[in-house]
Amino acid sequence: RAGGAWRESRIAVSGWARGALVDSAGTAVLVYEHGNVFRKGAGADAFVHAGNVGGAVKAAAFDAASGRVVVVGAAGFVAVSEDAGRTWARPPSTTTSTLTCVSVRGARLWAGTRDGAILRSDDAGGHVAVAHAAGTLPSAVLRLVERRDGGLVACCFEGLYADGPAPEAT
Repeated sequence: RAGGAWRESRIAVSGWARGALVDSAGTAVLVYEHGNVFRKGAGADAFVHAGNVGGAVKAAAFDAASGRVVVVGAAGFVAVSEDAGRTWARPPSTTTSTLTCVSVRGARLWAGTRDGAILRSDDAGGHVAVAHAAGTLPSAVLRLVERRDGGLVACCFEGLYADGPAPEAT
């Protein structure tokens, strides 16, 4: 709850958390760089180990409306959970490049690579295509955000880059 008191919840795991997600039912999901997944149900006192996604994780994204969790990593690694981290599927990847970030909205997934490419899937990772080839952006894609108008904003070391209609300054 916003503005409430913080409570400590310890997890015995090494490495960096790559994603912290909460679904509409209040279930929290943590995904760590070595692929370990921890879940905490609404009202539960502690996180419990819920398994491993099967690969090293660089980034994680969550779609609260569907409960879909997507993680990406080295050598084109992609894993998708349709049930807030309980089970994971490994859709085929079209790249061997390191995936550095991921964005998910409904069934649409976007993933950025270390070499400046952007991949897209319109069916939750079932079929992945290259939306922008390697080298389109000047360096690794650090973050992707899909705009309401369908355009995409990519954050790289050098700055922000917009795909589609240019965003209006606010």
